[in-house]
Amino acid sequence: MFLYRGAFIIPSRMVLALKGSADWYRGIQAVPALILLIAIMPFPFSPRWLASKGRFEEALEILADIHGRGDKTDPTVEAEYNDVCQAAESAKGVKWHTLFGRKMWRRTLVGCFTQIWQQLTGGNVIMYYTVHGP
Repeated sequence: MFLYRGAFIIPSRMVLALKGSADWYRGIQAVPALILLIAIMPFPFSPRWLASKGRFEEALEILADIHGRGDKTDPTVEAEYNDVCQAAESAKGVKWHTLFGRKMWRRTLVGCFTQIWQQLTGGNVIMYYTVHGP
């Protein structure tokens, strides 16, 4: 709820105070999402996702298109394909609930709260807009 409030309501109230109506602002927030939705359609599936679903041949084709200009026997493609297959095999036994297991729950909380506080304290604004010297 807090993130909703910070990301949507507060900017809307600022615009409302300036212009008198925030309806146009709510609609304009959807424009980048729609552009991204349309632009992502022609992109292929991730080779790692395909390998995790057992679709190894499709993963190899995509890797060949990306790294080897369609050549499946290119050494770079073969090395990447072997890495992808190995990662897919090692990830088979890992499920999302292992993040909250006996040994991992503290690490998960530290990671989540680090990201939450990064957003809430405004660290991203400072990182993005800090002027870097020559």
